[in-house]
Amino acid sequence: MKATRRDFIKTSAAAGATFGVVGAWGLEGSQSGRAIQIPTERAKAMMALFGLKYPIFEAPHGRATSPDLAIAVSNAGAMGALADLGTPEEARKAVTRVRAATKGPTT
Repeated sequence: MKATRRDFIKTSAAAGATFGVVGAWGLEGSQSGRAIQIPTERAKAMMALFGLKYPIFEAPHGRATSPDLAIAVSNAGAMGALADLGTPEEARKAVTRVRAATKGPTT
């Protein structure tokens, strides 16, 4: 029997829901049945340290990273990132652009 796209989506959604529950509730073998408060205290401390709304850090994507993506992520309340900006002059331009277009910490 050939699997359809619908079958794949159903399977993926079920797997994602299962892994989400396991991760959020901490149902690993050593913590079976114990709920973990989200965000954790460590995540809250990190969010406060950087003035974030969400405990999310954008991974820098090498040369594919752009100031526009870092700006969007930062303005959404997470930590934007830049990477491999080429020359020092290109890096200065990108950082200046991000600083000018972001709101700064939420706190």
